[in-house]
Amino acid sequence: GGFSMLYKKFLLCFFCFCLCFTIAFSYVALRHFVNSGDTVESICRIYQLPQSVFLDWNQSDSSIRLTPGMVVTIPFPSGFVYRVSEGNSLSWISCAFFSDLNTIASANGLKFPYTLRIGQEIFVPYAEVGRKFFNEPDKLLWPVYGEISSLYGNRIHPITGLKSFHAGLDIAAPEGTPIFASASGTVTMAGENGGYGIMIEIESATQKYRYGHLSALCVMVGQRVKRGDVIGRIGSTGDSTGPHLHFEVRNQKNQTLDPLSQLPNIKNIYPKH
Repeated sequence: GGFSMLYKKFLLCFFCFCLCFTIAFSYVALRHFVNSGDTVESICRIYQLPQSVFLDWNQSDSSIRLTPGMVVTIPFPSGFVYRVSEGNSLSWISCAFFSDLNTIASANGLKFPYTLRIGQEIFVPYAEVGRKFFNEPDKLLWPVYGEISSLYGNRIHPITGLKSFHAGLDIAAPEGTPIFASASGTVTMAGENGGYGIMIEIESATQKYRYGHLSALCVMVGQRVKRGDVIGRIGSTGDSTGPHLHFEVRNQKNQTLDPLSQLPNIKNIYPKH
């Protein structure tokens, strides 16, 4: 109707204003007041926003429940924010998002030598995320840019000190580092799960993938995710001694497999510039 047309014109004008605004600043955070009948999908359609971005901004450790009158944040342009922690460089942040250093620098108005301060917010445009994935045919994607801290198999448990079998691969990275879907599939679990802490399980046609100890979720149960989508952030929830990702691969019989056998060589995790 007429109101719908008017609303679309208003949105168009508003986006034009935001575009001018973002020439001076890297992004602007809009506020959307939730109406009756709004869903995550419908809000994302209105603002042309990927679901992972919306959930990254508005959902923490459990599934978001939209209620009328609630205020949600819409970043414009679409993208992710990373809060600088000790030891981070812009080069490392660009690697963590599998993105390009120069693009992130210009998106944030930063000049060489890119001095950062702890707590500073770095905006990473959605279109730039994952552009530098190392794709190897018939292999999984590395789910996070980090360092292997514990292999699959028998080990001394870091908390109990006893011999135990480690059902996954641990990859250490700073809290808040983005986690990517290693393979496409459907989210079957997203939330607290005992020793896993905040965990995501994604099921493909042939395997299940578990991502544990997260600090935040960027997916919801039932959602279809594509290989390379941001699905959450690194944390240290559950039985954990520090920020890392516990990555598990299971077959159709629910038996665990060694993730390293399905991942590219870690030396290739971030292609050379």
